[in-house]
Amino acid sequence: MRRRRLFALVGAVVAVWPLAANTQPPPMSVVGLLTVGQPGEPGLAAWRRALHDSGFDEGRNLTVEFRRADRGSQLPELAAEFVRRRVNVIMAVSGLAARAAKTATTSIPIVFAFAIDPVGLGLVETLQRPGGNVTGIAATFDGLTEKRLQLLHEIIPAAARIGYLVNPENPNPAHRIERIAVAAKTLGVEIVVMKATTPDEIERAVSIGVENGIAGLILMEGPSP
Repeated sequence: MRRRRLFALVGAVVAVWPLAANTQPPPMSVVGLLTVGQPGEPGLAAWRRALHDSGFDEGRNLTVEFRRADRGSQLPELAAEFVRRRVNVIMAVSGLAARAAKTATTSIPIVFAFAIDPVGLGLVETLQRPGGNVTGIAATFDGLTEKRLQLLHEIIPAAARIGYLVNPENPNPAHRIERIAVAAKTLGVEIVVMKATTPDEIERAVSIGVENGIAGLILMEGPSP
């Protein structure tokens, strides 16, 4: 339900913003979809249905342009492309994408999805009053990392070392590493932090983790490397 509300919000912004900026909306509104990795087909289907319910259909009165980054460092240039293209709305799937879009423009409206701690990331002033040109729905994972560590410890109680795979390009990795380290100390296990930003780096990091004696692996929440 929350996902559908988010996609409907994109349609509402597309509908209202051009009217506020011009006396007459353009014949074809353009939405820029900015992601890290390939967006899921179920989510895209829900998005298109919500846009249709708001009166927008691709090819009739709406154009959707996709920009997909393989890694977070590519996002700023992709967001800048949308600004040069003068899209009507940017939908940013993740906090990384939203932050790149906000850096690129203060005038084009941005709707984000799955951003962890949007206030801490500087995306919005407060959750109640976002301000500026950015809004969306936050994804919170507070406590989930610790809970997953607890469950993994219950599955393999003899494990002395647990790997924590981190994408260093994700927002606030240090904060999450600190939290899982505290939880691990309580359980009497050691956390081995492994960093990777590409699929090849993931394979190498896991191999090194195994060599260092990890008996299980936890992935940091957020966009995949």
